[in-house]
Amino acid sequence: MSPGDQLALEMARLQTPSTVGPRFRTFDCEDLDPIPLTFPEGVQGEEVEEIQTQEQILQEDTRPLAPNRPELLVQAYTQEKNLWLNAHPTVRPSEYRKARGWPTYRPKVLQEQLRFMPPERRDRITKRVTSNNPKWTDEEIYAWIDYEGKEEDEIVKTLDAEYLAKGRLQTKGFRELMAEAAEQVRLQREKYIV
Repeated sequence: MSPGDQLALEMARLQTPSTVGPRFRTFDCEDLDPIPLTFPEGVQGEEVEEIQTQEQILQEDTRPLAPNRPELLVQAYTQEKNLWLNAHPTVRPSEYRKARGWPTYRPKVLQEQLRFMPPERRDRITKRVTSNNPKWTDEEIYAWIDYEGKEEDEIVKTLDAEYLAKGRLQTKGFRELMAEAAEQVRLQREKYIV
């Protein structure tokens, strides 16, 4: 076997998921824990595939959607846009961002931003996934970018206030920062549907 064939086999082995037992599906990654599937009481093994229906799998989730979901952001963005356009009737809707003095982006930049947006679209009322391959509109992408910019500004203000109060920024190691970030993500997932 040639070295190129060996490399191709090794790459294929690393990219294929492995199965550990009937109840777990994991990928070869040390940092991720397998997530067990929950089964109805008294059901074991292969019987699960036969009796589980979509209604049994989907449980009612009472958490609200996260405030940074594009579905919610575009609603607020559209309301603000309509109010502003009503107050300024000479401005065309296509010129809204320019008239407000906000940045406009080329289509390529908007497409690149899609990598950072959620991979699924959810219904605002039922909170269920409506599309696993959403086609986000330009307005949804702009609303997302604006929100992310506001969040960054808040972080900068916090860091500036810390610097002014202490004369320096608090120094933390990489592991401490990653632990804090993981805790923030965990708390957000407990509180919201992300």
